[in-house]
Amino acid sequence: MHLMHRVATTVLTLSVVAGLSAGAFAAEVRLLPEKGKDGYAWIVFLSRGPITWTSRPPKTPGDEPLATGRAYRVVQLVSEIYDTVLIEEISLGNEGCCVRVEKVRRVDLDGFAKSFGFIGEIAGFTFLGWDSATSFRFRFHDREFIATGADKPRLVVNEVTASNSALQPPPPSGAAERPR
Repeated sequence: MHLMHRVATTVLTLSVVAGLSAGAFAAEVRLLPEKGKDGYAWIVFLSRGPITWTSRPPKTPGDEPLATGRAYRVVQLVSEIYDTVLIEEISLGNEGCCVRVEKVRRVDLDGFAKSFGFIGEIAGFTFLGWDSATSFRFRFHDREFIATGADKPRLVVNEVTASNSALQPPPPSGAAERPR
């Protein structure tokens, strides 16, 4: 009987975790236009993602083809203790010359924090790395996330790990119940 109770409890816990991971750990986060602000005095981090190159045939026979690139950058600014995260779209000319910022958008960190239940100051963003040309991983406090859609009006943010042990699956083979 005790074994059946443990199995039922484990199944119920895993069902709750699966249900929470489907809804509570994903959110759309707005990217807001950022114009006319000189916030780069507060820059603490910048990372450029992979470049997507396109090539056009030369206008004149014998010339080199015209290659242009497009990439996204994550820029972190900190003023006092508050984080601001920008997504920049940049273009590159032949051989990577002439980098130009085409568009700058601010990540709605306040909306992100509310969606994932963070309380307090909007601080604690740490960039982890690029997964693709338009998606990246980051940590906010002790939780890890992946953001996709740097080329879209909204980022889709999914939690990769949860720091709350109540939301983690139970340890294998009842190891938590073993006396020490």
